Amino acid sequence: MLLGSVLSAQPPEGVKYKIKGKNLSLGISYDAAKLDSVLESIGFTRDLMDSLVKVNNCQYVSESGWEFIGTFDSVCVFNKPLNKLAGRNSSGIELFVVDNDKSNRFEYETRAFTNRTFFANSFESKHRQPVKGNTFTVWLPGHKNVRHVYLSGTFNNWSMQSNPLHLTDSGWVGTINLKPGVYAYKFIKDGDWMTDPLNKHIELDPSGYTNSVMAVPNHTFELSGYDAYKNVNLAGTFTEWDEVPMDKTPWGWKKDVYLKEGVYSYKFVGDGSWFLDPANSHTQTTHDGYVNSVLMKGEALMLKLDGHQDAGEVLVAGDFNNWAWGELKMQKQDWGWEFPYIFSEGNYQLGFRVDGRFRLSSYYPLIKGKNTNNLLTVHPNHTFLLKGYADSKQVTLTGSFINWSEPGIYMQRTADGWKLDMYMPKGKHLYKFIVNKRTWILDPEGLWEENEYGTGNSILWME
Repeated sequence: MLLGSVLSAQPPEGVKYKIKGKNLSLGISYDAAKLDSVLESIGFTRDLMDSLVKVNNCQYVSESGWEFIGTFDSVCVFNKPLNKLAGRNSSGIELFVVDNDKSNRFEYETRAFTNRTFFANSFESKHRQPVKGNTFTVWLPGHKNVRHVYLSGTFNNWSMQSNPLHLTDSGWVGTINLKPGVYAYKFIKDGDWMTDPLNKHIELDPSGYTNSVMAVPNHTFELSGYDAYKNVNLAGTFTEWDEVPMDKTPWGWKKDVYLKEGVYSYKFVGDGSWFLDPANSHTQTTHDGYVNSVLMKGEALMLKLDGHQDAGEVLVAGDFNNWAWGELKMQKQDWGWEFPYIFSEGNYQLGFRVDGRFRLSSYYPLIKGKNTNNLLTVHPNHTFLLKGYADSKQVTLTGSFINWSEPGIYMQRTADGWKLDMYMPKGKHLYKFIVNKRTWILDPEGLWEENEYGTGNSILWME
């Protein structure tokens, strides 16, 4: 079985595979030079790979003798009987065969854990302080008859040999330094993949396999006192108001979590009773009249609306606060109105109400679909460019990332064409340009694939 992410940019170095019977499971993530040698070893030629990339049709490969299994989150999966593969190939890349056991499974993680808003670790109590600072300590009790144990996960591109554990009197132990964030991982025990038995948080990946999930925290919620409570939980917009148990301390309660930048409402829940954070004076009243504590994590960005000097009240809302009008009242300035708000990276739709009437700001591009709103992009990581079309009155961008809304997002005219800065998450995105509201065109500088209408879609891969 062959797994390969097509049309990607420079992929991370590494190769993962498993032989089961006469079939090979291979996760390709080598650079082009090394990939040639690996593919040649298993009869998957570079010409075939190039054809796959150009056509971007996974089923094309089946014509060459490979059985097309399916596509899983932009990863094409193929199967073909192979002879036993081991030793070194022509490039000197070391390949090894794991035991041919039914319990062995090839794991290929595709979920983007970096997009998590919130995560709280949940380990067995006997595994004390698995995460301290930026250091993650793993412990696999027992298994003293095992020869090798490795730690593999999203933090090392699922490498099978980069992070070996060492055997102690109590089992296998290892450490790895990580930046704050959320990570998936597993142990590899003499070739067998297994989840962490001391980690309660297990998730399925898109292929249906289980992974252990942990986080390096970047924020601590603290509550002093309240010793009379048997249990104290934390709940907020970051958990969709689901309750997360806090940890008892000698001085009260606390919870170390990973929390993405943004503005959040939250409360504590003591034995079923909801109450505000007594150490936080920042509160916000919802349109339903509920009062919540407010946490602002990150650097504030100033939202702006020009003009309207005679207005009595100006409000701002968007998908970042579920369009809750009335919560964010803007402050008047000499030039217009402003309001500070903290965002994580992304694209946000927003609008303004001036004395009850909906208005848009000239500071942000427009996005049109069923409704017309402003579009705010925070920490853009990609620029869409279309050269030429100087005589066009307008050019817009639409794609899978905005559900193909028409006419889409209005691009900015430049000296040699049109441009739009956007934040694009990891993965595959389809898009097109629309010229003067009528003419849909492919990106002449980009990759493309065929669609059901025979007109094609441009493709953007973000690594």
